[in-house]
Amino acid sequence: MIKEEFPVHRLDRYFSKRFAQELRDETAKELRGARGISVRAKDWSLEDVDYYAGEHGRDLHKRLTDVSLRRLFKTKEYRDDLSAFADVTAHAKNHRIDEARRNYQEQLKNILNNEPLSRDEMDFYLPVDRIKGLDTKDYLTLCERLSGYTLNHVSRWGLRLNWIDGGAGGGHKQGFGTYLREFAEVLRDGALKSKQQRFIDGDDSINESLKRTSEELEPGHKVMDEMHQQICHDYYAGGSAGVHFSSNDFLTGYGCEPNYDVSVKLPLEVALYNFLNDINGRGPIGQLDAWNDNCIFEDVPLDAGFVFIPGDLKVDPETGSQYLVRDGRAVYSSEELKQGFDDVASTGNIRLLRDYLNKANPLQRPDSTVTSEEFWGNYFAQHPEEQPNHLIYGSDRNFGNWDLWESYKHLVDKNNIHTDPHASGSRHTPQATAFFDQINDRTKKSLEQFIQEESLVAT
Repeated sequence: MIKEEFPVHRLDRYFSKRFAQELRDETAKELRGARGISVRAKDWSLEDVDYYAGEHGRDLHKRLTDVSLRRLFKTKEYRDDLSAFADVTAHAKNHRIDEARRNYQEQLKNILNNEPLSRDEMDFYLPVDRIKGLDTKDYLTLCERLSGYTLNHVSRWGLRLNWIDGGAGGGHKQGFGTYLREFAEVLRDGALKSKQQRFIDGDDSINESLKRTSEELEPGHKVMDEMHQQICHDYYAGGSAGVHFSSNDFLTGYGCEPNYDVSVKLPLEVALYNFLNDINGRGPIGQLDAWNDNCIFEDVPLDAGFVFIPGDLKVDPETGSQYLVRDGRAVYSSEELKQGFDDVASTGNIRLLRDYLNKANPLQRPDSTVTSEEFWGNYFAQHPEEQPNHLIYGSDRNFGNWDLWESYKHLVDKNNIHTDPHASGSRHTPQATAFFDQINDRTKKSLEQFIQEESLVAT
């Protein structure tokens, strides 16, 4: 039960009043001083003139403070100098205001980084339904009080020109060279879909797998055991059936085009609080994970995290790709360059391929382009129901505070799962047991129905 209600709007103001009142007072004083800068040259020290306007400002200052006939009679030259010095004071005022605000934000961020959420605040702010309703700016502010650790999932849009090289098991080249729109399906679903959850909800794609398995069985095999093993492989193991994430690291090789990383970033605390998971199977969550094996069993709504789309790329207004696409594939600049591209790709070295793409330009670009932000803005104008609540146009490479290990120690989610950074997620909690019991029930029904329909002998 939530013991206390907290604000859900203008969290920067609420948190700063609560944790940084002294900083607020100091900054307010600095801003008043900046806004009260004198426009009279005689009130300025030479040090201030040098700092804000250099040699030009010194000359102005000297002419305006000297006693002279031009000053006495307010000549045109004198009035011009007054106008020029007014520009100097306006620049100084804006500079000091910007500097005060920048220093305030930096210091506030450091203060909030060291004020982890209380248990009551976790119960109030971390549920997905609450996160969904937060303004993006408020969600970002809330993140300042989290550990800074994140789970990252890269989706695909455009020509598949990436794969995982080494690490992460190698390979992962499905769809290479073709135009993929998987991110559109994610947007339509409004979530990263778990294969396990789909199975529980009635997805029948398992029947194709079972049929294939039954056709490969040799005489004497136990049909029920073989079928059950197939389902276990497809739907029980977190590594094959849940939603995959890397932790802190960013695996661009799972995406499509260079620099076009369409991704979902989920703060670690939000993941642990809301979802059954097998997070941290390969080591401390604080380290970079190049395996993409952190797994959440359930569907993950996009609005639980942040969706990042690069905004300044030049893309085709029709396809959203940086390259010309025809019949679902790339268009090469020449046969010679196509051969070169194929030869480099066949080496399996993604770094060589990226160098070749950058230097040889083997793929044609569209004649007419818009920015990627314009493309996606048009897309969401046509499909407003698909636009994520927390959409950010830009890179997420530097999003987060990777050094705040101490904050992580304060994390205690509602089910008391994963409080130890070396724990293996929530696989063994009562909630997980109930989840997998649902899979087991569906497994039995699927097996019985399949065996009956295929007239197999359940031995």
